[in-house]
Amino acid sequence: MFITGASRGLGALIVQAALADGNAVVAAGRKVAAIDERLGKSPALLRVALDVTDEAQAKAAVVAAVEKFGRIDVLVNNAAFGLLAALEESGDANVRRAIDAESRGRAIAADRRHVRRIQEVSPEVPRLDVARRRQRDHRRL
Repeated sequence: MFITGASRGLGALIVQAALADGNAVVAAGRKVAAIDERLGKSPALLRVALDVTDEAQAKAAVVAAVEKFGRIDVLVNNAAFGLLAALEESGDANVRRAIDAESRGRAIAADRRHVRRIQEVSPEVPRLDVARRRQRDHRRL
């Protein structure tokens, strides 16, 4: 299981629950020290530095995950950058950073090799494009 935004909040809670359930977990976040402080150490836990808007870091994190655990079965793309002000009151740099984290920050999920690998390991997991096609076809009936 690969979880972004794992240093605090919902991401950290998901990591804790996954570890408690016996899963191997990659906890990714911008500050590895914060992940260490919040989650501690475990043989089933790999902590990686990751700013999801940095494609090189994303690729390095995926390589580290596959080297340690052999595959990525689940991706929880939880990373985000919140704005604590109205959009029009925020500086351009902050708005761009939030948008980048939400849109361009999908570098890990966009790595089709790992998406295909997840589907090979768990073929019963419905693919989003198939689910959308079924929904569209159902509306036509």
